[in-house]
Amino acid sequence: MVLTINTLKQMKYMLRYVEFLLTLELLLNGEIEYKVLFYNHIN
Repeated sequence: MVLTINTLKQMKYMLRYVEFLLTLELLLNGEIEYKVLFYNHIN
């Protein structure tokens, strides 16, 4: 049970890290362009 909980925590942190890297990449490539595309996709 402890191993399972630790594994889930590690997965959660990994997902956060990946999300952070993707966000950072978007910022470096031009945040405004992606925001416009994102908002256009929603509406």
